[in-house]
Amino acid sequence: MRRGLISWSKDEVPEQVLIERVQALQDAMKQHELAACLAYTSIAQPSAVNWLTHFTPYWSEALLVILPSGPPVLLASLTKRVHTWIHEVSLMGEIIMAPKLGENAQAFLNDKLAPGSKVGVIGLESLPGSIASVLVTAGGAQEWVDASAMFADLRMRSDACEMGLVKKAERIAQAAFSALAVSYTESSSLAAALELQARLGGAEDVIIRIAPDLSKDAVFRRLEGELPLSSMYSVELSVAYKGVWIRLVENFADQATTQEWGQLKTWWSQVVQDFKFNAATTPVSFEGKSLEFTRLEACQTTCPLDVVDLKTHSPNTPIGWGVLSTEIKWGRAHWPATQTVYAS
Repeated sequence: MRRGLISWSKDEVPEQVLIERVQALQDAMKQHELAACLAYTSIAQPSAVNWLTHFTPYWSEALLVILPSGPPVLLASLTKRVHTWIHEVSLMGEIIMAPKLGENAQAFLNDKLAPGSKVGVIGLESLPGSIASVLVTAGGAQEWVDASAMFADLRMRSDACEMGLVKKAERIAQAAFSALAVSYTESSSLAAALELQARLGGAEDVIIRIAPDLSKDAVFRRLEGELPLSSMYSVELSVAYKGVWIRLVENFADQATTQEWGQLKTWWSQVVQDFKFNAATTPVSFEGKSLEFTRLEACQTTCPLDVVDLKTHSPNTPIGWGVLSTEIKWGRAHWPATQTVYAS
């Protein structure tokens, strides 16, 4: 749950950074002959609009319209009483009340664009059906195209401003784990202590999942009730800070088992250090033990983290940072690991 006032620190995210991001998108739109570009935002898909404007909704949903010039326009299914707040925490042009997002967006585009104009949608496949179905059947004269790859080419490069936010979010997660000073037998007390520390550190949103018994599996479960914790368990902590999400995993066991895991942690630290986004460096085994999986996630379009297919990812599209995860069966336990990796 997102809590507290979402403010805008212009020291961390200067206006000029947002202006340059929008301009970069507008330049790409011209290259792809797009008359407009749409980006959807909600609490579940906030990332594209946040990256462009610094706006993240607490609730409801909105569509950002980017034209080839000028500031973005927000069509928001929110009452006008929150428009002043939106302007205070983000950089955009006009805010239009749009209780029926699909119909209102179509009317706006019909007014602004010539018939036959090509409109790109960032995250077209994840656009809610209630909006998408209206846009393609409402009688508009636009040609709709998926602008996800075009946007991802810009988004995944990561400027210095974003990298600073990522590292801040990572420090919040690391400090929250470090503050856990006692052993736990129930998930509720563990989650409460972990979230408290993350919130005190500045986290705007926190998601905690737990694998309660590593002797059985390393499947992370949502906390929908109490989970009894075994002597070996794992915790996955996802933290949002200023619109950036990172994820970190820590494994817990008795002292003897933790010492056994020491060589695994050393190996994983080296994997993270050596990992290259555009080379075949994904680990496949550890001392003859095959990995259950290896996964890289990065923010590409509207969702905070998406899986990146390194087999098809173009080496010409650099990635500034990502979240690398793996799992290995070691001795009598599963051993999962997740950590932020950075481009060298």
